[in-house]
Amino acid sequence: MSSLANLPPEILYQIAWELFPFYPSDDADIRLVTNEFFDFTALARLSRVSKLFRDVAQPILFHIIPPLTQKTTSIIKTLHTRPNLAAFVRKAWIGSGEAAGKLIPSGGVYRFGPDNKLDASPADVFMLNDLMSKQFQTNSDNQSESEEINVLAALPATLAPNIESLVINQYSTAVASFKPELFCNLTELALNHRNHLGEVNPQGLKQLLRAMPALQIFRCCLAAAIPSLVPHERVHTLDFVECALDRQSFQNVFDGFPNVQNFRYKSGEDVSDWEEAKPAEMFEAIRTRRSSIKNLEICILKALYFDEIEPQDCINSLASMHALQSLTITSRALVPHSEETNGNVLTNFLPRGIRRFTLVKAQSNLDTDIQRLAESGAEQFPDLVFSTLDVEWTLEDDYIHYRFINPLIRKC
Repeated sequence: MSSLANLPPEILYQIAWELFPFYPSDDADIRLVTNEFFDFTALARLSRVSKLFRDVAQPILFHIIPPLTQKTTSIIKTLHTRPNLAAFVRKAWIGSGEAAGKLIPSGGVYRFGPDNKLDASPADVFMLNDLMSKQFQTNSDNQSESEEINVLAALPATLAPNIESLVINQYSTAVASFKPELFCNLTELALNHRNHLGEVNPQGLKQLLRAMPALQIFRCCLAAAIPSLVPHERVHTLDFVECALDRQSFQNVFDGFPNVQNFRYKSGEDVSDWEEAKPAEMFEAIRTRRSSIKNLEICILKALYFDEIEPQDCINSLASMHALQSLTITSRALVPHSEETNGNVLTNFLPRGIRRFTLVKAQSNLDTDIQRLAESGAEQFPDLVFSTLDVEWTLEDDYIHYRFINPLIRKC
């Protein structure tokens, strides 16, 4: 321990981050993070060794607030009475994973409940509304220190000045009552809910985004019609997972976020009020941002129309997307599985400047196209790294498991 104390502070800081139990990457499924992901024992012990280690560990210990339930009362109490610690908080979860649904990430395997729907108890809904609509308050003027405080109502007053990232892990029934001061400094928002549990009021969504002038990253798990939006110039990343957006919603999204550079869309919600956009319809909207989009991912494996795609539903080419550097796409978005090809589907599809291309669930009718890309890609796409991913589905205990397997990577 004495040798550690002699290390430069920046090295100690890096070591402390290695002890951090959970920090999701851009690709992590953050919808169902539970308190079990947050075991701060090692960091807490390090912080108690000396003042030096405390100064290193505390900013990391309080960087993220675990999913907010009544079990985290002590954390909110501490932060409310210790503004020096509250100043370290940058990210918070609202709602436990269990309240959000039945999808549990584990070793690359994702488990979907048989009805693929979210569950949210009345208590969870009450806590979320309480958080968003009230400032800090105690239960009574004569409340003793041992009595519970309204922990969720405490969050806006305690953390609003510093919090940059917020994950709402269940649907909202009170979007219009969100207090703007909670969002004024947010750079990242993850809004995870379904329309059949709590419909997104179009005007409420507009108000929500207007209240976030600093927003740069917008993630959502959404089955709702997206209204026309006031353009938000700062947002550069859109991450739509388990979604079902129709054609007009796609157009509204790209009109509302004119400077988007990173866009991910994954189908996965069963809707009956409208038809989810087909790949060709998605591209009508996407190509309006061809000068800005650098990273694009489109996965339609769980779209209701997946087995019924016709040639006119597919994307013919992304060659006009000159800024595109990375592409991940389901092969059926390019060609129906029963359609014969001329062997040039992939070489004609990609823009010349592409650097990374991943084809998900490559179909047998694309074997010649894949081989031709591998053979001629070095000349046509000098910087390209090409890979394919297969998908495995199994049914166990009434749950569908799916995972990516057999990655095949080629340098053209």
